[in-house]
Amino acid sequence: MKMNNAAITRPTLLVDREKCIQNILWMKAKAEKSGCLFRPHFKTHQSATVGKWFASCGVHSITVSSLGMAGYFAANGWNNITVAFPLNIREMDTVRELASKISLQVLVSSMDTMQNLSALVHAPLGFFIEVDNGYCRSGIEMKNTQAICRLLEMAEQNPHLRFRGFLSHFGDTYDAASPEQVRAIFNAGKLNMIALKEKFLPDFPDIIISAGDTPGCSLVDDFSGLDEIRPGNFVYYDLVQYRLGSCRSGQIAAVVVCPVVEVHEERSQLIIYGGAVHFSKDTVLIEDRKVFGCGIRMQENALEKPDLSVKLVKVSQEHGIVEYPAGMRGNFKPGDLLYLIPAHSCLAANLLNARTFNGEELNLFRA
Repeated sequence: MKMNNAAITRPTLLVDREKCIQNILWMKAKAEKSGCLFRPHFKTHQSATVGKWFASCGVHSITVSSLGMAGYFAANGWNNITVAFPLNIREMDTVRELASKISLQVLVSSMDTMQNLSALVHAPLGFFIEVDNGYCRSGIEMKNTQAICRLLEMAEQNPHLRFRGFLSHFGDTYDAASPEQVRAIFNAGKLNMIALKEKFLPDFPDIIISAGDTPGCSLVDDFSGLDEIRPGNFVYYDLVQYRLGSCRSGQIAAVVVCPVVEVHEERSQLIIYGGAVHFSKDTVLIEDRKVFGCGIRMQENALEKPDLSVKLVKVSQEHGIVEYPAGMRGNFKPGDLLYLIPAHSCLAANLLNARTFNGEELNLFRA
């Protein structure tokens, strides 16, 4: 679990390039087997370098979570991008600028947004109507076809707007109690999306349905009926996915490396340089306790099996408190490095500088 590395002096996200590429190729093959377009979500890694790994695997179309991120990846050679976040009409200037340079798709779910698009877009722009499949976050309720029709009628007023289809995020898979429940949620959502597409297909024969969540895309083998999938977290995976059963330990490709600054053997605790501004406040339940990360063993620069007995149990801004079994007393000292799987690798990647195991710095998007 410990490994001295003089190059690491502060909390750092360490990425295993080979495991990332294996994860990419695996997910891409699953999509292709079902006849789906693989449009991975880049919000997890937010890295031009990792983006090149995707490109080397034959990926050409991507998803991002903001227009700023779309601009970053457009500047790094990506020219087919979907922004999978409800369009912010205050950024219409950015929308127009990007749409003039790349194939851009945005999300619409309200008449106010569509009115702004219809009035202000003067270059070809694709749009998806986001539908809520039960996650209750954003999007139009799946059954509200009247609202969908009103949006489409408004869009017809601008010849530059191109209806791409329906997009949904099956985010309730993250709350599932088992892999079987993940599959059930994903497959039910898929059937709802197919039924919605069939209602509009006579008038819009080219529309597609797009779905994406890492638990579902990891655990379901048959995506038949969907036109594209958009998982993102799978490139790194994390403790949430591991506990949910979405991945094997050998697929975990990113860890947060933190210096140990104090050892309190009398209470089997370490103080690490690694807090909320490095891990975020996301947690996972382990033995009915909320933890922000857990240990993972290292052997010759390779990640091994997670050690759930080593738990990051409390974080403040910079501090982290790690508990370990009494049998491990004497194993740690200030200056050691502790390797931890974050609860949520997307947020850890957003918060931290990152590098690969061979020391290559990752070029990250910063808003």
